[in-house]
Amino acid sequence: MNDIRLLMIITPREFESAYEDFLKADGIAAIFSTPCQGTAGKSILDLLGLAQSEKVLIAAMMTKPHAAKLMRGMIYKLGINMPGNGIALTLPISSIGGASCMKYLMENQNIIIGGGSDMDDRQPVFPFDLLVAITERGHVELVMDAGQTLLENGGEVFRVQQTMEIMAASLGVQDFHVYVLTNGIFASAHRPGQDASSLLRHVPTVSTHLGRVEAVNELSRELAAGNLDMAQAEQRLQAARALPRVGPRVCRR
Repeated sequence: MNDIRLLMIITPREFESAYEDFLKADGIAAIFSTPCQGTAGKSILDLLGLAQSEKVLIAAMMTKPHAAKLMRGMIYKLGINMPGNGIALTLPISSIGGASCMKYLMENQNIIIGGGSDMDDRQPVFPFDLLVAITERGHVELVMDAGQTLLENGGEVFRVQQTMEIMAASLGVQDFHVYVLTNGIFASAHRPGQDASSLLRHVPTVSTHLGRVEAVNELSRELAAGNLDMAQAEQRLQAARALPRVGPRVCRR
């Protein structure tokens, strides 16, 4: 299967429509955008002669050749290489969990969608996981932390999706839809009376720890049974993430 790339663009809010129109004109249908803000303080901005401005993060999935074409187009057509116009980068995606998820994220793009949950096994293993969610603030941190813990400790893609759905429902999050990749999660949700919010988190790949995976799965079951409140669930998750790694035992005779 073709290499897949996650394209991310950070640009001033006034340029949002221009970039989205540019992507749509080149066949990108699934485009995700969210307001964001830089972390540089006033003293740094004053030193560089810059003004604080609202930004927007735009993300979309595409093939590697398509991403390279768009990167060139943003330079020649939108001047993204000029100061103040934004930045763009791509991240390699090793696999996507499920043909339906692939079809949604790669809609209208020329790519073969197979029946398996992963891409070609010959794809290189990338040293990073990317976790992306669009959901409600507050409860989102618990759901995100649980998904991250599962991903970085060897949890299966299907189990990550199932656990996040169970936890979101148990926390009263409505209209929760999640698309899980081996190195990313796209989700949408909201709570009554509140707007949906978005969150992007980078998750470095660690190693398999089935004890932590089982602890998070048990947490989701207890939460679904109504045996835990939010504070207790957070404590249980922290305890699960802190479980030590046990090395192999040597038996002496």
